[in-house]
Amino acid sequence: MMSYIRGRVAETGPGRVVLDVGGLGFALEVPLSTVDLLPGTGEEVRLYTFLQVREDRIVLYGFGTREEQRLFLDLISINGVGPKVAMNILSAMSVEAFKVAVGREDAASLTRISGVGPKTAKRIILELKEKLSRGTKEEVQPAGAGLPSGAGAEKDAIQALVALGYTYAEAGRAIELVAAGASGELSAQDLVKSALRVLGRA
Repeated sequence: MMSYIRGRVAETGPGRVVLDVGGLGFALEVPLSTVDLLPGTGEEVRLYTFLQVREDRIVLYGFGTREEQRLFLDLISINGVGPKVAMNILSAMSVEAFKVAVGREDAASLTRISGVGPKTAKRIILELKEKLSRGTKEEVQPAGAGLPSGAGAEKDAIQALVALGYTYAEAGRAIELVAAGASGELSAQDLVKSALRVLGRA
């Protein structure tokens, strides 16, 4: 199975991105959370993938983090949950928010998502509650250890850079450089864009 794809952003749109990989344009369907993490046109990015091959079409799905990719695969393994519904879920809530909803058996939160009815919500909770509760803890992230406790944007930016293939050390150094040179507070998205320029010059 294709695990990830690395290329330069050629086009973006609601729920989609085209990556230029060696002169070939690969169109990927992506959740809105991934669209928010994408760098500017012409900049390089790595997306985790799932390739669906059907008789009438071939679809390549992309995800900004490995965790989103794993959840997508868990969701489509459930009877009655196809890729479209799984993408709607990932676009509507973060992975952590989804885990909380499932852990609390909060079917009402899930049914607010397009394509998820009461029966599907109950099935998702039934099949994923135990599996998600056994999920492995994220490794300690040394790059964020030196940041102020309130530096949520910096920590989010580091997570985004790691999802793009950089090490925690590389991401942490780049974010610290950008934050130190900024005249004011920057959003996570602005931090990521500036850090990618720094990493490109390294």
